[in-house]
Amino acid sequence: MSGCFGKPKGIRPLTDAEKDRFTEIALNTSEALRYLENENKYEIEVKWVALGWKNSKAVEWHPLDYEEIADGNLPSDVLILSESATIHPQVYIRVGEPARMFISVAFDQDARRVLLCHQGITFRQPSFHQMVGVEGAGV
Repeated sequence: MSGCFGKPKGIRPLTDAEKDRFTEIALNTSEALRYLENENKYEIEVKWVALGWKNSKAVEWHPLDYEEIADGNLPSDVLILSESATIHPQVYIRVGEPARMFISVAFDQDARRVLLCHQGITFRQPSFHQMVGVEGAGV
């Protein structure tokens, strides 16, 4: 199966300054601070995330490698069943070595604010995800 129900709007590549700023904000979310308080080993990756929306709530998320959507379009092998879908910058933090937790922070690239923050326990695939919506957090 390929495609998606709602066609996501295209993306523009992030500048180095945007990557740095989004990473700084992600590291200072309450979720990241809580886990990094007692853990000094972590990895950070700037990615994209395709969010599926229903009734103005994010109900699906599909992490994508940064290079995977360099042309600004969702890969044809990603299926999103929600009413609509959008692609957003994502900072992905793996906590611990080996990684035991992750924190994922998605940003509205144009409005420069946090859209969604979720965290989970990393064990075997699939991972347990806990979504935490963040309203009005500015970049």
